[in-house]
Amino acid sequence: MRRVTIWVLVLLASPLRAQDLTGTDALIAAITEAGCVVTAMNEAAVLAASGLTEDVAAEIVKMMMTDGRAVPQGDDLRLVTGDCQ
Repeated sequence: MRRVTIWVLVLLASPLRAQDLTGTDALIAAITEAGCVVTAMNEAAVLAASGLTEDVAAEIVKMMMTDGRAVPQGDDLRLVTGDCQ
């Protein structure tokens, strides 16, 4: 199973916590820079560019999926907010 799929599954099972807006903005910027899609091939680079831990990024992605700013696309995650419309 691809790592992105595992990441999305972990997100769906993890508790939602309040997130730092700066972290959210950093992750959105990193995903946008990566072409608006997180894949198994670019996941580590997106995470590094955001400066977030995997746990914090997972919580932010869960929040973005809940409010419709990110959606699963096969095994990938597509950002659908900001410049990624």
